[in-house]
Amino acid sequence: MALIPFARTFAVLLLLFLLLRIASSFYHPVMIAWISKSRAGSGKELDDAMGIQSGSGNLGVILAYLTVGFMAQRWTWKTPLFAWSLFGLVLGAVGLLILRGVSSKADVRPSLSPSSWARSLRGIKRYIPGFFFGGMGWSVTIFYAPSLLNHRFGVPMGRTGLILALWVGLGTITGAGYGVWSRRFGRKRVFLTSLGGAMVSLFLIGFARHQGLAIAGLVAFGGFLLMTYPSLHTFVGSTVPESGQTQAFSWVSNIQLLSGAVISLGAGFLSDAVGIQFPFVLAAVLTLAVFLFYLPRGPEFFGGKFKGSLPVPDL
Repeated sequence: MALIPFARTFAVLLLLFLLLRIASSFYHPVMIAWISKSRAGSGKELDDAMGIQSGSGNLGVILAYLTVGFMAQRWTWKTPLFAWSLFGLVLGAVGLLILRGVSSKADVRPSLSPSSWARSLRGIKRYIPGFFFGGMGWSVTIFYAPSLLNHRFGVPMGRTGLILALWVGLGTITGAGYGVWSRRFGRKRVFLTSLGGAMVSLFLIGFARHQGLAIAGLVAFGGFLLMTYPSLHTFVGSTVPESGQTQAFSWVSNIQLLSGAVISLGAGFLSDAVGIQFPFVLAAVLTLAVFLFYLPRGPEFFGGKFKGSLPVPDL
């Protein structure tokens, strides 16, 4: 991140961006699997832990959106990269100190053979449409919401960052409370409500002719989208054996990244041809398809029973 401002060609910029993505991609599946394994004995704790980690992670996104636009307007586009590089270094050092002496070593080293990876993928194949939605929803918002707000509705960069912070902020609240929601209404109901609400919000964004409606749809979409992440993580944590969870969550991250990249690429060409709002309409249609896929599924499809003796309540 700190080297990106020094890039003098697009090839170097692309290389540095790819290195940034590679480096940042490791922590997510490893930490999610670590949390899942540490809470394997209790369904209640697993739901709570996944909600807390999702909400906590989103706090960093909120801070980024609140600061990057204003720093870029006040100084230059390079300033946020330098500032957040330094902040990331400090957070990394604090994280190492906190985790010092806490082991993530498993009793049995899992197999990393191709057959093991294939077996892990088969174990989570029922959730692939959900992962597809998660990657698509995040990428479409990140890449197209700023352009929609700035170019279609004339919202300045600083205010655009504030709106996107609200988008993540509502999702932080809903995601952090996932454990409470799942116990009150059941995992399936919470997940389907999130998908349905996300679909309606995306249609609202895509067809909005007024700035206020687009902003309302975007903020609501954050609340629904970011609720699906802890949902999907608990589904995987409840169905995949502990020995295969690191590989399973690696599949989750890669499927989300791939789906987001593919949809964003296709939506880019179509937005040039149709309009900047088109990515959100496309995402809404695909979300409807995912919703219809999961709607008739039974309780066992969403994690069945918790690991241990505690059943999933009110499925």
